[in-house]
Amino acid sequence: MRPWIPLSLVLGALGCTSLDALRLVRDPASKVIRTEERVRARADGSVRFFAVGDAGSRDERGGMRASTVAVAALVEQVCGARGGCDFGVFLGDNVYWAGIEDEADARFFRDFTALYRARPERPLYFVLGNHDYDPIVAQSSRAASQLDAIAALSGRGVRGRAQFYGFEAGPLFLTAWDTSALVRGCED
Repeated sequence: MRPWIPLSLVLGALGCTSLDALRLVRDPASKVIRTEERVRARADGSVRFFAVGDAGSRDERGGMRASTVAVAALVEQVCGARGGCDFGVFLGDNVYWAGIEDEADARFFRDFTALYRARPERPLYFVLGNHDYDPIVAQSSRAASQLDAIAALSGRGVRGRAQFYGFEAGPLFLTAWDTSALVRGCED
């Protein structure tokens, strides 16, 4: 039996965002919610994945920090030691410090995703974090730029082209919520 949490409890925990969340869940025509491509289970019915956050960190010249490369190498080492990972999940702050504003930022994102493409057939799912908006002045244009950059790489296995999405992975159904978008909806 799968454990479950009543939706009202989840929405109550979100505080002021619960009305926005309800609106999004109830509106099937919403363009901010989508279903992403599913990941097939292994022959034994299992799936293996990695999840990281705050992973796309740049140095002062706009290149990748050594720690960014080291995390990607560690993911490959751990996944490889356990028979590979079927997909990866990035939990926000994908282009650290302040999201995607221009072509140099988009190029960094392309290079960053390439670090995790050791297995080209392994999809990477991204959800936005507060730093993908710019942490000081929340700019939805930067979030839109991040979503555009994700969409531009969708042919290369990059997923997460909306602020809210879900996907099947073998026996699992995972959902991604851009909570920065929900919180800012309360501030309008």
